Amino acid sequence: MMHPTMQTYISPKGAAAYLAKEAPHENARNAQAWALLEGLDLQGKIALDMGCGFGRDTAEIRRRGATCWGVDVSPPLLYEAQQRYGGTQWCQADMLTLHTPPAQPVDFIWSAASLVHVPHEAVEALVTRWVRWLNPGGYVGIITKAGVGQRVFYNLGEDLPRVMVYHTLAHLRGVLEGCGAKVEHATEADVTASGEPLLSIRARYEG
Repeated sequence: MMHPTMQTYISPKGAAAYLAKEAPHENARNAQAWALLEGLDLQGKIALDMGCGFGRDTAEIRRRGATCWGVDVSPPLLYEAQQRYGGTQWCQADMLTLHTPPAQPVDFIWSAASLVHVPHEAVEALVTRWVRWLNPGGYVGIITKAGVGQRVFYNLGEDLPRVMVYHTLAHLRGVLEGCGAKVEHATEADVTASGEPLLSIRARYEG
């Protein structure tokens, strides 16, 4: 994760601002996100929610039957997640330097709005590592901002910058297929309030 962004999320002020912005929409996850989960049998599976924030998606994946670990760099957000949803499966870590998953073997890896903070040059190594963690037949699901380049956002506060990195379906598809994962679902749609498109992609690791 980029340094200014990490500092924003790990600071109590930044975490509180993020919660104030996102938590009111806790029960309004967009259909594009949940479409990646439809048709998956998560009962009894081991899952990782990479960049889990305050745990909304971790809780949904658990509701669908998986033992899901929430992984995030922010101690304040992980504390909030545990207070909201309970359990002990929370891991404080920078996903760019996390080289061993908190639980094994892994059946499903979820990344919703976490690659938005990953530099282009780091994406291939990160996604490849995730796929390598999967059991044969396991899945990875990714939702991120679609486009090229990057921008700095100050919508949490003037002293709380977040670097947003844009990715393309073609690039992510190539990375996933290059490490043995078959893409089963890929869409790009204008669904955000800002009008910026999101892409979603789900792939199965064939081993």
